[in-house]
Amino acid sequence: MFGIGFWELILIFVVALIIFGPEKLPKIAASLGKAYYEFRKTFEEVKFDIENETQDIRNLDLELEEPGKEEAATENSSKEEGKGEVEKKETDQEEEAAQAEETQQEAESEQLNNTSFTQSTESQDGKEEK
Repeated sequence: MFGIGFWELILIFVVALIIFGPEKLPKIAASLGKAYYEFRKTFEEVKFDIENETQDIRNLDLELEEPGKEEAATENSSKEEGKGEVEKKETDQEEEAAQAEETQQEAESEQLNNTSFTQSTESQDGKEEK
């Protein structure tokens, strides 16, 4: 146990018997036994508590790592959505530009039609005056 052999234990017992006497020795032995039992019990409780706390810490670490993975997946999906939104915005801008160009072309053709109509009406008015 502590490197103490049989003869060393006998010597300790004899010295304790001489010092404390035969009447007190059983009470002292019982007290030492209870103290040893309480020490072991407390030691096991502390050991159990430490193991539980370390397990809780490991579980928290795992929980923290998993949302990190989920966040990364969410970031990737949001990046993809962002790309889709950018592409959608670009498409919308292209459509708006095409519509603006069509509107401008229509306005130009109306101007041409108006100037043509005005010129033709002026030429007709000129012919009627003659």
